[in-house]
Amino acid sequence: MKKYFVFLILILTGISYSYAENQKYVIADKSGKTRLVPVAPEGDKWRWNGNDIYVENGAEVEGFQVKKDRSLNYSGSPYVYRECTIVKYEGNYYVVPFPEKSLKAVKDTGELTSDSGLGIRNYLSNTRLGDFYRTPLPGLLALLCAFISGIIIFYFIFTGKENQIISWLFAIPLCFISLLEIGAAFSVGTDAAWWVNPEDVGYWISTPLLIPYAIVAALMVFSYKLYGVMGHVDGPGNLVISILLFIGIGLTVISAIFVVINFLFAACLLIFAGWLFKGVDVKNSDGSSTNFGPLGNYRTDRHGNSTHI
Repeated sequence: MKKYFVFLILILTGISYSYAENQKYVIADKSGKTRLVPVAPEGDKWRWNGNDIYVENGAEVEGFQVKKDRSLNYSGSPYVYRECTIVKYEGNYYVVPFPEKSLKAVKDTGELTSDSGLGIRNYLSNTRLGDFYRTPLPGLLALLCAFISGIIIFYFIFTGKENQIISWLFAIPLCFISLLEIGAAFSVGTDAAWWVNPEDVGYWISTPLLIPYAIVAALMVFSYKLYGVMGHVDGPGNLVISILLFIGIGLTVISAIFVVINFLFAACLLIFAGWLFKGVDVKNSDGSSTNFGPLGNYRTDRHGNSTHI
């Protein structure tokens, strides 16, 4: 009896799933296009169904949510086993690997809406706040604020003057950076640092941009200590500044961890390439050594003289 009851629940779940109203989305990824993983229904499962495609921003699709707690099973694609979004595009079904980054919900009238069902972050991500963090402006503002605070630091070092104006001029730009980080955390999360993410802009762009990012991050990590050196402001403003700087430090550390992870694969490749370029040294019985490397093999005698072999 119990197995029939479970079977009935499965059938009802499948019916409710099949007749669920699809949500309309528009492709809106900060990179200008998004990757779709093709899948096809196979009974109560979804199987991988060909090569990935890339769809440009502005394309409208219909989709539905696939929750992990549903009774259906999913297989065949690394993106289907977890909670995900499946969309229908040009008659085929696709899994959107990162729907919170790539999709915006639209009403039947074509008007954008934040009611996408993808969570609180996607709600804010689909507003003007999310659009703001998909532009270079937040990063430029943070760099400008760091530049202003840096000027105040040098002014303090060379003049030795300590007063309330100096403290305020140093702290306010850093507090503004903290506010930028708070807004990013609530709307797009670590995607706010898309301009230093190789997956979004490639290594040729993200690598040089690590320099300004590192300058701002380093200043934020040591902001509270520098604030103490520059002198605390008087009154309740000190508490507000302290709280914002502590939040900024925490969010900066989290962001930096993800940035390091983004470049970890490239760093491992560089280390391996360096090891490979160096070659392998083998000691010989006569005291000499032989180096086997990509540029050829060299024999070095015990007097330090090398010859190509």
